[in-house]
Amino acid sequence: MKNSNLIEIFNAFSPKEMKEFKYLVTSPFFNKNESVVLLFDFLRKYYPDFPEAKIEKEHVYSRIFKGTKYNDGFMRKIMHTLFQLAESYISIKGFTENLPAVNDVLLNQYYTRNSSALFLKTWKNVSASRNNNEHMSSEQFYYSYLSSYRYLAYGAEHKNVDFIKFAGKNDLFEPFEYLLGHYYSSVMNLYEYYLNTRRMANIEIDDAYFENIINSFDQKIISKHSYLKIHYNIIKMLKEPLNEGYFFESKKLLSENEKAISGAELDNIYINLQNYCMRKIRSNRNEYLGELFEIYKLELSGRTYTAETGISVILYRNIVFTALQLSEILFAEKFADDYKQFLPGEGVSNYYYVKAHIAFKRGEFEKIGKYLSRIKSADEMLKADIKSMYLLMYYETDAYEQLYSVIDTFRHFLKNNTGISDERKSIYSSFLNMTSRLTAIKENGNSEKLARLKSDIIEKTDLINKSWLLEKIAELEAK
Repeated sequence: MKNSNLIEIFNAFSPKEMKEFKYLVTSPFFNKNESVVLLFDFLRKYYPDFPEAKIEKEHVYSRIFKGTKYNDGFMRKIMHTLFQLAESYISIKGFTENLPAVNDVLLNQYYTRNSSALFLKTWKNVSASRNNNEHMSSEQFYYSYLSSYRYLAYGAEHKNVDFIKFAGKNDLFEPFEYLLGHYYSSVMNLYEYYLNTRRMANIEIDDAYFENIINSFDQKIISKHSYLKIHYNIIKMLKEPLNEGYFFESKKLLSENEKAISGAELDNIYINLQNYCMRKIRSNRNEYLGELFEIYKLELSGRTYTAETGISVILYRNIVFTALQLSEILFAEKFADDYKQFLPGEGVSNYYYVKAHIAFKRGEFEKIGKYLSRIKSADEMLKADIKSMYLLMYYETDAYEQLYSVIDTFRHFLKNNTGISDERKSIYSSFLNMTSRLTAIKENGNSEKLARLKSDIIEKTDLINKSWLLEKIAELEAK
């Protein structure tokens, strides 16, 4: 049973959801099969680990149906029924948390059931919520279109409404504007995805199709809604990266409207602005470190993290590393400590990893090895990052023998590892090459080789620890 769909879906439940699900399983409205209730009561005792020996099908059957011969067909049937109930639970939970969807269903039901008073009451609530919200998501544009359209349909088809007066008092263009807003935002979200995919995967995509659509947009509607203006500027920012005005306008609009934009949509905007800054930094525009740091702080100020929602490992690490590059050591340390509880999975490993970087920035080299040695992770990328960290430490402490040993083992690790992409292997290999050359120059001294190395590092746009390498070169130049 360990690898069954039933256990898989229970693994996705939080402790609170497991308790709530009990109410659904025992409700006669959803389930009248007592055997299914017995199965759930037995399995939930072993949540969240579900040890294989305890949940093996024949063992479970013998415990809940004592004295009865094992029936595999029946066992599979009640497992499947319990799985379907679990799917119903997460579907209902997801639906009820989507208030615009709930309101639309209510409007439609009241309309078809001729419940005029309840229809109008619900529509007024939807309209008030919509006016306060500014429709800052593609989905909200869609539901605003539906509610506006249903209201016009109500006015046109109900005999108790004088449609001439009704039409005079209401904007008949409103549902069309919301529909266009949904269409525009959907197209721009998709175009952003294509533009970013092209950059990451280095593939050619014909922009003409998207450009023709975007050029047909009604600029009055774009200008009317800040959410659409942000995405329009992001498209321009991605298409014309040298025109930095689009970045700053997007950032300004985001800071002014951040609280009105929904979670998933907000994540997409932040990622695009952060990636833009990172590309500028990789092209030696270090002033964008400050811009990137401001965007990270804006994201943190507008977001409430919990153990259930969590913070992504990439964001967690990037915030710490950006703060350290700006010598914001106290911020980095406080952030690392405060947000470690929100890290998913092997969060403690990434916590120790960033703590090693903080110790490195402070020059507390004796602490670095202690932090790194406490990391227990199967993540191949993290293993590679740890090796990179050891290289920094050994260089700073003049431990050349250990440094060259790590370089050698690191190269073998990359050659034989299938869990790291070729692109990432190339990035690590470039760092190994640059560090090896830097160390040789530090040991032997050669100003011509140092100048060539500096030039090579500056030209590299896919190099980790680039600022550290240039810092070490500056130190050797000063000598």
